[in-house]
Amino acid sequence: MMTDVHAHDADAHADPAPANTSRHYGVSTSQIVAPMVIYEIPFEPADSADWHVDISTDGRRNFDSRQAALAFARESAKAREVKSGVTACICIQGGDGRWRSFDPQLDPIVPGADILG
Repeated sequence: MMTDVHAHDADAHADPAPANTSRHYGVSTSQIVAPMVIYEIPFEPADSADWHVDISTDGRRNFDSRQAALAFARESAKAREVKSGVTACICIQGGDGRWRSFDPQLDPIVPGADILG
């Protein structure tokens, strides 16, 4: 279970979130449930020019494009929710450096909303 999301250098200048909200993803700490898998897709490619997805349970996967990384995260998150019964959250960094959270259908997760549905 990942309840303490790690910081990203690109997010260091983002506005602070309310006290009960993760500063990085805008997800209320009450929304983070066990088991939960978080997929992170940064705005910029890694130093190697590969796009990557960091998965809280599986490490990093590299891709040729951001679109391929997003497609992988979406399909993997949907399959994992169905097959394993875990909650999956896809966190995507925007050009403004802020991280935004989405469910596997790429619907935004609103702070305070019940992500278990």
